[in-house]
Amino acid sequence: MKVKIFIIFLFLSALFLNAQEIPQYQKKTVIDVRVVGNKNVSSASIIAKVKVRPGQIFSQQLIDEDIKRLYGTGFFTDVAVDVEQKPEGVIVIFNVKEAPYVEEVVFEGNRVFRSEKLAQWIETKAGQFLDKWQLKTDIEEIRRRYLEKGYAQVAVDYKLDVDNKTNRAKVKIIINEGGRIKISRIDIQGVKAFKKKQVLKLMKTRARNWFFWRGVYKQEVLKEDLEKIEDFYKRHGYLDVKVDYDKKYTPRGDMIIVIKIDEGKQYRVGDITIE
Repeated sequence: MKVKIFIIFLFLSALFLNAQEIPQYQKKTVIDVRVVGNKNVSSASIIAKVKVRPGQIFSQQLIDEDIKRLYGTGFFTDVAVDVEQKPEGVIVIFNVKEAPYVEEVVFEGNRVFRSEKLAQWIETKAGQFLDKWQLKTDIEEIRRRYLEKGYAQVAVDYKLDVDNKTNRAKVKIIINEGGRIKISRIDIQGVKAFKKKQVLKLMKTRARNWFFWRGVYKQEVLKEDLEKIEDFYKRHGYLDVKVDYDKKYTPRGDMIIVIKIDEGKQYRVGDITIE
């Protein structure tokens, strides 16, 4: 009984608070709509995107929807609404904070890829409002392209230079390419059912030698190689096989890849029972 009474009390309290939150201007006429805080987007463009208009009866629901619309443009990092009361009605003021407007995107430290090529791979462009989430995605995309080329030690970051007066920004993408890691040797452990050469032939990853002088470590390629080895074993009845790897480094900084295989039991047709 006490629990029910407490719940009813909370419900009534919430209704009371909501009633208190309804402003006195709820039934007032909107006499003007204004915008403050904008630097690169015109007030006319912003007002064109909202639905509240002079002559309407003030509606909090409509205001809330307009705030969502403005956020949805991607132009703003903050949108708030102030309401100014006048004897003849209310003035609705959209107080906005714009995202920086990108004037330039430059790359620093890149030697492997030309800046023009890097620019093609990213969505952040000059002439747009900055989307930091997209910029972070772009950073990861550049990093992925370097990893595909074998630059496993690449580091990619960015720096923003924003003019506070104009809210215009220069985006600098800083790349530390590092070196390509050479593979000096590939060791295979745990192979009993097959010859090690059979397993090595399944792999695209190669150690550096006279025939494969590059011998560059590429993480995605090695991952595909491990999947090939696992698939090979399973096709031969080793359904419980586990394939993993470890990395070691020589004094020169070259890599030794150790493929670890736990073959498990080999299943034959007569061994499999379906329940």
